[in-house]
Amino acid sequence: MKKILSLFLALVAVLSLVSCKKDEPRTYVVDGEFTAYVAHDNDGALQLTWVTVTIENDEIKSFYIDQLQSKDGQWNEKTKKELGYKYGMHQYTAQIFADLKDDANAAVLEEYKAWLKANEKLEWHEQATLIEERFLTTLDVNTNNEGYIQGITNVTIKDNQYIALAKKAVENAKAGIVNVFDANVYDGKLNLTSASAKVNAEGKLSEVKIDELQTTEGKWNAQTKQQLGYKYGMHQYTAQIFANLKDDANAAVVEEYKTWLKDNGQLEWFEQVDALAAAWLGGANVSNIASVTGVTIKDSGYSKVLNALLSEGWSR
Repeated sequence: MKKILSLFLALVAVLSLVSCKKDEPRTYVVDGEFTAYVAHDNDGALQLTWVTVTIENDEIKSFYIDQLQSKDGQWNEKTKKELGYKYGMHQYTAQIFADLKDDANAAVLEEYKAWLKANEKLEWHEQATLIEERFLTTLDVNTNNEGYIQGITNVTIKDNQYIALAKKAVENAKAGIVNVFDANVYDGKLNLTSASAKVNAEGKLSEVKIDELQTTEGKWNAQTKQQLGYKYGMHQYTAQIFANLKDDANAAVVEEYKTWLKDNGQLEWFEQVDALAAAWLGGANVSNIASVTGVTIKDSGYSKVLNALLSEGWSR
C-alpha cells in the first residue's frame, strides 16, 4: 500500500511540475527563426550581414551568421557560408592565386584546404561556426581596439557587426518581430527589398511592412523609402515639384506635394506598399501587384519578400 501511495505522490508531483511549466510565461513569443540584418559598406563594397537565432521549446537552439558581398555593382551569387572553402580568406597568404570558385580548380581547392590544415588556419565559415557556438554560451563577446574578436580559440576575424546582430536577433525573438529580405538589382543599382511583421504565439502575422533601401553612386542611402515617407517623392516631377523634398527646410514644399497627391488621387510609395501588404495579409494573391487597388509601382521583389514570410512557417 505504501508503494502504491509513493507512486501516486510521485505522479502528482510530475503532473504539477508539467502544469507549472505550461503556465509559466514564455521568454520568446513563439518557436521559430528570427533574423537581424544590416546593409553596410565593407572595404568600399556593399555588403549584407545577418544573424538568425532559432528558438525551440522556448529556448535558443542555434545561431547562424552569414554575409553576402558585392563586386563590380553586382551581388555575388553565393553567400560566404555557401562558398565555404571557396571563399578563400587566406588564399593569398597561402599563395593560391587560382580562382577557387571555379569548379575546374578542384585540385587547387584541395591544395588550399591542405595548407589551412598544415598552418592551423580556419576558413571564414569555420570561424563563423565557432562564434555561433560561443553565442550559445554568451552574447557578451569581446573585441580589441581594432575590432578583432577576442577569447574564442582559432577565431581571427573582425567583428563585422555579428555580436550586435546576434543580440538584436534575440530581442526580435522576444518581441515576435520577423524579418525577411531580398538583395537584388533594380534599374542597374544594388537594392535591398525587405518585409517585417509581428508574429503571435500561434504563429500568425500582423503589422506587415514592406521596405526598400536603395543605393546612390555605389553607396547605401541614409534612409529607407518608408523612413523617407512623402520625402521620397515618387511623383514629384509629374507634380512639377523640383525642390529637394528631403531638405528639412522645405517643409512647405512637402505640404504642397501632399496636397497635389490628394488632389490628383495619387499615392506615395509607402502608401502603395502599405496597401499591398494589407491586401496580402488579408489573403490576396499579389503575384501581380497591379491587381491591388491604388498600386502602380513595379514589383522589385515586394511579392517575393511577402511570400518569404510564409516560407518561414508563419501564417496570415
